[in-house]
Amino acid sequence: MGDRTCSVEDCDAAACRRGWCRKHYRRWAAHGDPLGGQPPRRPKGSEPPHCSVADCSEPSYCRTWCVTHYNRWFRVGDPLLVLDAVHPVTPIADRFWAKVDKNGPVPDDRPDLGPCWVWQNATTKRYGTIQLGGRECGKILAHRWSYEIANGPIPEGLELDHLCGNPPCVNPAHLEPVTHLVNVRRGAEARRQM
Repeated sequence: MGDRTCSVEDCDAAACRRGWCRKHYRRWAAHGDPLGGQPPRRPKGSEPPHCSVADCSEPSYCRTWCVTHYNRWFRVGDPLLVLDAVHPVTPIADRFWAKVDKNGPVPDDRPDLGPCWVWQNATTKRYGTIQLGGRECGKILAHRWSYEIANGPIPEGLELDHLCGNPPCVNPAHLEPVTHLVNVRRGAEARRQM
């Protein structure tokens, strides 16, 4: 894998996933296009874009889908799939919570938070990951999924900080959206206190 380069034209970085370098893979994960940057801001007073699902006239909410189609994708891995007797798919929520131990340790420095909910499955750099739908949907970090299920989408430009200091924890009460700078500072302070 060391000699493979990113498949995006004029990019000489090493390929890491799906044939793209980290930068282009992250752009694809965030916007659905490895070349796409931040989605263009719409002018004030203009009508919001519509859901990208055919015959849906609802306004776009997240990832180009309306709230209904986004929630279907988020819970099942497919914006068009409705769970019923014809589609006996196990919802992602059921699969997700089956892999969580809600009787984890209580943080020593923050007992007010209660116990950690520890992810018991696959991890990437100590953070839990979950597969949404098939391979084409990709994996997302388990703590982000847990937070979004409980609180809605993470505000743009923010990332989640583990207040408990336990990366495999997926307890939404232990997660706080903060800027990258705040997250780095808190991590550095926690390391200094060790």
